[in-house]
Amino acid sequence: MMTPKDRFDQILKTSIRDPYDDLLSFSIDANGVTLLQLHADLLGDETMFEELLAILRAEPPTRSIQVSLQPHQDYKVEDRFTRLRDSLQDVEGTQITRAPYQEKGAFWKNSLVKKGLIIGGGAIAAPFLVTAGIGALGFTAAGITAGSTAAGIMSAYGGTVAS
Repeated sequence: MMTPKDRFDQILKTSIRDPYDDLLSFSIDANGVTLLQLHADLLGDETMFEELLAILRAEPPTRSIQVSLQPHQDYKVEDRFTRLRDSLQDVEGTQITRAPYQEKGAFWKNSLVKKGLIIGGGAIAAPFLVTAGIGALGFTAAGITAGSTAAGIMSAYGGTVAS
């Protein structure tokens, strides 16, 4: 039986140019939240962006998706996020939230997509995952992202975590 990650990976390989991980990266955490990071080359190319929206409408990897968009001078990140969110409004039960962009492309490409790791769910967390992936889990300079894995960890400690 195919996991949601495997299914989405297969859809991306057949729909978006290969290697698609130059354009985007994703992981699915233990809570079933898809962490989707989109590269400027994909966001700036109208055809590829529309193709990704069609894929997400037809086959969302999970019902909860956190999207991180790479800023670029050729488009407004907020406009791209709004368009993505609005295009998925009619997909029943799907929730789209925006995550801050982390300039950790090599982490995503090398650890999650190419090696096929899924965060949590019994996967072995390599040291690079701890150091490079901390922002993707929801630990940001501005604080913990609501609904993230970090928020789940914090709530496990009763919401009180020493600084």
